[in-house]
Amino acid sequence: MAPLVALPVMACGGVASPTSPPPGASNPTTPTNPTPTAPDTTPLQLTVAFVAPEAALTFYVFGATLPSGVRNPTWEIETASPSTQVVAASAGTVVALRSTSQGDSSIFVVTSERSVYEMAYDHVSAVRVRAGQTITAGTVLGNVGRLGNGRGRTELQINRKLPAPTLAFCPRAFYTAAINEQFQAAAQRVNGSPALCLTETVVP
Repeated sequence: MAPLVALPVMACGGVASPTSPPPGASNPTTPTNPTPTAPDTTPLQLTVAFVAPEAALTFYVFGATLPSGVRNPTWEIETASPSTQVVAASAGTVVALRSTSQGDSSIFVVTSERSVYEMAYDHVSAVRVRAGQTITAGTVLGNVGRLGNGRGRTELQINRKLPAPTLAFCPRAFYTAAINEQFQAAAQRVNGSPALCLTETVVP
């Protein structure tokens, strides 16, 4: 009877791999490099007005020239009441909270860890969310920031971070037609024009 011979085990890919190294031999490991994760380029789907359009007293539309001379990278709305709520326009995760020089906060939200888009809700007071929190569309983020004249003020900025350079996009591109109509009515009422965007992108 012929002696039994240990057969090599076939590793993935068809390369023979011994079950154990010979005595005294090293057992090197093949270095592995993590596979780069592709960016998530899924367009945002905004389904809830970030602030009540009917509450707008002033509406600085996207791309308008601000008093500082720069192009507005946001929808900026002033309200009569500083207790007007700011809500999430879509589901996502709060990735950061930052204080502003006006004493309120900026809240940064992404829809996925790999998303190339980031939503910034600027000038939010009485913040009700925390970094790392998962939110749904309509989650109350806080109240509008308080202006010195007793009014409230908040902004929504949508940045696409990749490919470089970062670009701010007009929120109209991602909102539903029904929500855009509400903001158009607000713009018509306070600006005399339904225009929401004077350009499609701005370098913030």
